[in-house]
Amino acid sequence: MPPRYSREITLPIVMGDSLKEQFRTSPCEHFCPAGNSIQKMQALVEKGEFGEALRYLRAKNPFPGVTGRVCPHFCQSNCNRAGYDACVNTRALERAVFDYAPYGSALFKRRPATGKSVGIIGGGPAGLTAAYFLALLGHDVTVYEADSVIGGKIEQVIPRERLNHAVLEAEIRRIADMGVSFVTSCRVDREKFDALRSENDAVIVAVGGTKARMFNWPGKERIVPGIDYMKAVNKGEHPATGKNVIVIGCGNAGMDAAAGAFAEGAEHVTCIDVQKPAAFAKEIANIEALGGDVEVKTELGVGTTFTVRLPLTLAIIQALMVEIRDEKYAIALGSISNIEDIPVKDIKYVEAQEVIHLRGKVIPLIRMDQVLDIEPKEEEPESLTVVIVQKGENLAGLVVDNLIGQQEIVIKSLGKYINNNKIISGATILGDGEVALILDVNVLM
Repeated sequence: MPPRYSREITLPIVMGDSLKEQFRTSPCEHFCPAGNSIQKMQALVEKGEFGEALRYLRAKNPFPGVTGRVCPHFCQSNCNRAGYDACVNTRALERAVFDYAPYGSALFKRRPATGKSVGIIGGGPAGLTAAYFLALLGHDVTVYEADSVIGGKIEQVIPRERLNHAVLEAEIRRIADMGVSFVTSCRVDREKFDALRSENDAVIVAVGGTKARMFNWPGKERIVPGIDYMKAVNKGEHPATGKNVIVIGCGNAGMDAAAGAFAEGAEHVTCIDVQKPAAFAKEIANIEALGGDVEVKTELGVGTTFTVRLPLTLAIIQALMVEIRDEKYAIALGSISNIEDIPVKDIKYVEAQEVIHLRGKVIPLIRMDQVLDIEPKEEEPESLTVVIVQKGENLAGLVVDNLIGQQEIVIKSLGKYINNNKIISGATILGDGEVALILDVNVLM
């Protein structure tokens, strides 16, 4: 938080040559919940000193990579500059600082070990922030989390297209590298709490908002809590989602649920609220940017209906781009085990199925040109490029022509246009405007 002597500045005050001499805090820093040194960060970015800017951010906030992407940026809505032309895009600057700072910069040294231990119940942003600063102070810290993964709501419910999962994982890994221990799938009951109190010098409870709020309406048992729905979406559990979905609430969480429903195959989503939509303009713009149609209708005594229509669904994944003949295809990186160059002479047959023997395993080969009904090559090369994919314990080798490389892609579902071709799960538009199809390897195995 801002220094105690600070008072918000909304009008210029001439008391010295610099803001520091005025003993005031600018509106951006005054309204920042994390108390970030925003002006210092902006000055360092102007000089191109991204590493030093990151150091200033991490002195107050252990998650600049996260807040630079999903923070509600109260600093911008209260920026003095808005009275002149437009606010400073502070959140974008924070994101740039994280993305462009040299690797390994802004890593603070821990103080000497104090011999004291702290148990933290809850592995969300609050618990991890406490763990970060306590570890820097030299204490032994253990975080206990009921879920199977650390991260709390930023891991569980924020859509991946809004918060790159690799960024979150990197931020959490950095806290673990400081010596903080994580215990997951650990629900703390009365007995466990008493044990933690006796084992540690201090215990911090930071469990967050774990329970969904439900209206006491008839038929409420048919309502799926938004928090539970988004948890299932982020875990890849593909919760049951109809073609027509209603979301109660037009705030940022409502927009996340709407985007999640589209990602799970919904064709039409209607968000309703009793007041003007509270979602930040960027979240609404995000829905519109996906090709969605946003419609707001307000009726006195009835409330506001906020309708979102999106013909193409969206997700963001890391993928391996491959070439089959002259067409480009994408394979989700998470389904790939490894890539092999297999001599044709090493291909064997088991019950008329082409297979390869690889590190003691028999792996069936799948000729992707045959699956996609593409004309075969006139002459087969001496060796084949094989992408080994995995589903559970099962492995399969996909034969492709060439490897293009790994990249992050935006997936748009083709809906009714691909009902007859289950192997194609969607499409993405590459930087050169070319369309690449996404292969669903689960259908092949």
